[in-house]
Amino acid sequence: MPEVIPKGNTVVITHELDTPSGLIDVQSSQPHNQATVLAVGPGRWLSSGHRHKMTVKEGDRVLIGRFNGLLYEHEDKTVRYVQEEEIMAVLERVPDEQHNV
Repeated sequence: MPEVIPKGNTVVITHELDTPSGLIDVQSSQPHNQATVLAVGPGRWLSSGHRHKMTVKEGDRVLIGRFNGLLYEHEDKTVRYVQEEEIMAVLERVPDEQHNV
């Protein structure tokens, strides 16, 4: 899949989870409201002229509403575009040393 570059406060997530072996495991047993963050936009512009700092990062496991966002299929992979405000909680945070932004 080509690199996804979201705009503003958009977050790209997937319900697929990379396994340690490098294979992708579609977690049919997982609720569809849990997802992994694939890409994060730079944040929305505030009226002060500064950008809002995003609170999620690539690799985080998050909780979202079941029907939130926009589904998009590309090269046999389904991703969902959501606004940061649609993310209800971070379930599992990626340590900073593993984060590659």
